[in-house]
This record gives sequence, C-alpha cells and structure tokens, in this order.
Amino acid sequence: MEQNDVVSALYRRALGYDSVEVIEEYSKDESDLVLSKKKVTKKSVPP
Repeated sequence: MEQNDVVSALYRRALGYDSVEVIEEYSKDESDLVLSKKKVTKKSVPP
C-alpha cells in the first residue's frame, strides 16, 4: 500500500463518502443462468 492510498483513504473517511452495493441472484433456466433478482443499495458513511 502506498502512502498516497493511505492519505486518500483517511481523507475520504474524514469527509464521509457514499458507496453502492450490488447484490445479484441468478437462477438456472434450462441450461443458462438468468438474473432473477438484483438489489442495489446506496450507503452513506458519515464523517
């Protein structure tokens, strides 16, 4: 890990940031995998 990465992570943590979490569930349809459910969650990390 470089020093710039550490400084950037500390800066983001100090100011707060938003992140997006994507959860995808697949089911088997005959011989192919098909996307059956997709959940997108936006998370805010406060300072």
